[in-house]
Amino acid sequence: MKTTSTELPWQDIATAPKDGTRVLVVAAIGESDRRGRRDRAMIAAWREQFVNRFAWVDDCGHARQPTHWAPLPALPATGGQS
Repeated sequence: MKTTSTELPWQDIATAPKDGTRVLVVAAIGESDRRGRRDRAMIAAWREQFVNRFAWVDDCGHARQPTHWAPLPALPATGGQS
């Protein structure tokens, strides 16, 4: 799948990895923005939230109900610095 620098290969959440891999997800949160949208992109992973209860959890520890996901983009090159 070819993408430009501003496009992401969004996929249905049912196809997302459920092995703890952090991915970019789209989920509705809070109040609508000025365009009437509640969807936000965030980083999340499929994790055990309670004993034997799994959920999509963002980096702040909030359970989310995303509709789509995309792999995280590669980090930028460091210019040879370590």
